[in-house]
Amino acid sequence: FSEVGFVPRKIQEEVDLPIFKDDINRGKCGDMAHVSVQIAHRYRVPYRSEKVEYWLRAAIPVYQPTAPRTHTVQFRASGQTGRTEPAENLASIAQVTFQHKQPAILARTVARGFAKYLAYKGVKKKNKVLGFLTNLVNVSTEIADTRSWVSLPHTIQIGRLTLPPGVHTLTLEALDDRGTVIATEKLEGIEIRPGKRTFLNHRIYQ
Repeated sequence: FSEVGFVPRKIQEEVDLPIFKDDINRGKCGDMAHVSVQIAHRYRVPYRSEKVEYWLRAAIPVYQPTAPRTHTVQFRASGQTGRTEPAENLASIAQVTFQHKQPAILARTVARGFAKYLAYKGVKKKNKVLGFLTNLVNVSTEIADTRSWVSLPHTIQIGRLTLPPGVHTLTLEALDDRGTVIATEKLEGIEIRPGKRTFLNHRIYQ
């Protein structure tokens, strides 16, 4: 079993979403949850053209696409040679899972930012300076949650050799997409017992 590379990392992306006068009126009337979902829906989706009252800046987590240099792993021992095949793409699973969660994450982020904006408007009516400071704090404290399990491998690959009983040295070669060797490692003292399977786990970080 070869664990190759790392899953993509989450990074912060800042987006600006339009808030219209109707959004503000409905938000003040207590329709916050529904309005927030509608505002969030304007992310990468065309919206009607009308006067924008406010551009809401939201910080959301997104996955930064990454791919390991290692395409496959070639291995050999006692004159036998093989190559690994992909078994599980954890990077793809992480991204698909996040895509399902992203609308809810964005809606919660918008709801928090929209509530801060309505609070800012209320403070501004009483004191413009205090309102400015409130808005400044709201913007500066908007940070996306980019926590993720970054130590997981990008891909898990599997390969198999049929070897005679005895002690062997296994040579591993990480190959890029052109078949060029980019890393080599030897695992010594691999014992193969008659009629038994021996499982090995190997980690490649590039």
